[in-house]
Amino acid sequence: MEIKTIEKKRVASFLETTGNPFPTWKEMQQIRKERTSRYGFDPATESGTLSIGQLTNMIREAEQGPFYTLEDGKRMIRQWREQRQNR
Repeated sequence: MEIKTIEKKRVASFLETTGNPFPTWKEMQQIRKERTSRYGFDPATESGTLSIGQLTNMIREAEQGPFYTLEDGKRMIRQWREQRQNR
């Protein structure tokens, strides 16, 4: 399977190095900074108005993936639950 997008490459390299599909807090902050620099604001947490062009670009990026199979999603949720229980 060929990985085509930057995000898929980042996730794949993260999985290879840590074996964990969930990013750390520092990685989450880095992702948020990248998103803020790309759009001018963080669309996940800040309110604001989007232009049609910004919305179109966000949709195009989302269509690139990453996409997971149902089994992958269930495995990631199971790992997340185990991590929360082991705290």
